[in-house]
Order: sequence, then C-alpha cells, then structure tokens
Amino acid sequence: MNIQECQTGVHEGESLALSPRDFQRQRPWEHLAYPKALLPWVYPEDPWELLLASNALLGASAEVQKGVGDPCYRRRFLADAWERVGNLLDRRHSLGWMQFGRQIEAMTGPALPEPVRRLLPSSAPQVLEDLWEAYRVGVIRQAWEQVPPDPRGDWRVRSLFPPFPDPEAAEVPSAPVEPDGDLWLTWSEPEAGRLEPLLVCLGAMPHPGESYEFRHSESGWSLGATLTGHPLALDYSDADPLLRALWHHQEGVWVGAETKS
Repeated sequence: MNIQECQTGVHEGESLALSPRDFQRQRPWEHLAYPKALLPWVYPEDPWELLLASNALLGASAEVQKGVGDPCYRRRFLADAWERVGNLLDRRHSLGWMQFGRQIEAMTGPALPEPVRRLLPSSAPQVLEDLWEAYRVGVIRQAWEQVPPDPRGDWRVRSLFPPFPDPEAAEVPSAPVEPDGDLWLTWSEPEAGRLEPLLVCLGAMPHPGESYEFRHSESGWSLGATLTGHPLALDYSDADPLLRALWHHQEGVWVGAETKS
C-alpha cells in the first residue's frame, strides 16, 4: 500500500469480503489498511515531519540527517521517506497489535463433548469451526476499525511518538445472547450435501423432518426451513462461543416459529 492509494481511498478497509482462512489477524493493516480517520496522522502530507517527531531518523546516515532541512533534498528522496514511514508503522504497530489484541486472540472456541458430536451431522464440527473463525475475524476487524472521536488519542497514533506507549488490551465484546433453554442449534439442508446451522429460539425442542416458518429477530425477514439432524439445546455454560459464532453468522436469531402444515 502506498500514500497515493491511501489518499484516493482505494484501501480504506470498507466493505471488504475476506475469507477467515485468508485473513491474517496478526497484521490487519496488510488487508484492511488503516481507518480513514487515522490517515492524516499515519500518512501525513509531509512524511519527514513524522519521521523527525518519531525519532525514526536516528539511525539514518549523516547525509540524510543533514539533508532533511533542505526542501530540494526532501523532494528528491520522498520515496525513501515513505519507505521509512512504512517501516516505522510496521514496527510500532506489529508490537502494539500483539498487546492490543491479546484478549481477543485468547478466546477459546466451541468445545463439543464427544457424545454431543456423535449426535450432530458428520460435517457439523467443521462447519462450526469455520463459523468460529469467521466470528474471530469479525471481532478483530471491528477492533481494528474503531477510532476514538479524537484520532490523536488512538493507540496507533500515540505509539509512533516518544515515549512510544503500549496500548491497553481491547476488551472482548459482550455476548450477544446468554445460554438459555429456549435456544437451539438445529440444521437445514438448503441444497443437497450442504448443511446450514440455525440458531433458533423455541419454547420446545424442534422436530427434525418438520418444516417451520421463522422470523429473524433483527431484520424481521422470514425463513421457511425443513429441519434435519439432532437439535442441540444451548442451555449449558460452555455454549457461549457457539452462541457468539451462530449469532454472528446469522446477525441475530430465528424466532416465532410455526410448524407449516
């Protein structure tokens, strides 16, 4: 990524469809770039001012040190300056991101006891693992894209200047829904060989083989589905990761089900 791309908004981290398998959570700036609000500070109009203020020229040659004050020199070696800015950002944010994202990275995924796994469709464990990875990508992406009202207080800006403070660890977001006896993991098969997990809220156990009409809790959309496989009640304490992953996948929960005649 270069400064021209940043200034024209080509890589502002907006509406990028990223596969959890391809996305490198440890280095989000390589895929999402920096939030637009931070660009004036991480890619300022004058890169030399940033390099001087951040002490990033201390190891530079005597020629560079002397020439920084010369406008002609600055123009002549502008490409070198931007390369140094890139190295500065990568160095400081690689270190800071490890600290900032450590609590999110420490989150543990769904743990399904073997008796439960035997009740689920054979492909279910892999499907749920993929949903969990997608959830973690979503959380870390959201943490990267958040910027305070005054961007100068953002850790990515403050970490560039002495005394180079380390950021506080980002908090894990609150669970969207708590384990509950009315919440169920069940499955539909929208096409042959492809299972779709459904997080549904029902007052009684859903019945495989029956068709239901669901309403989405957030959007109000409706869904008709014939259920398959063994339903799993999500009323146990360790269901939190599974609930997070399913909620993120659906952006809500399916409720208000009626059995279709």
